[in-house]
Amino acid sequence: VGEATVDPVDILKADQTCALEGERALDCGARAAPGRYQSCCGGYGCEPGNVKVTCTANENLPASPTCGTEGVKATSCGALPAADRPESCCSGFVCHPGPQKVFCTDASLVTLASTTPDG
Repeated sequence: VGEATVDPVDILKADQTCALEGERALDCGARAAPGRYQSCCGGYGCEPGNVKVTCTANENLPASPTCGTEGVKATSCGALPAADRPESCCSGFVCHPGPQKVFCTDASLVTLASTTPDG
């Protein structure tokens, strides 16, 4: 009788090592600053298109694309992981050849020489 309830979020904030709803995270593109965390906590992800580079609950995030098409950055191509970023390119697309190219492109437009390790 009369037991106090404890909000689980308050417990997490006491030992917080990750960003919660509305907090900025470096993995989302935020600049390093005191009180900012590297990544979002479990159950949260980077809010796509958010200029404040904050975390939001996973249920509020749009569905992630399953693969990348023309011009879409993919983590298998070297892009940093993000909530709205696919792991790899779709069938018929490959990672764009060349340095600093982290996006998918139509495989039929890429020459064989540019996709070989010694090319």
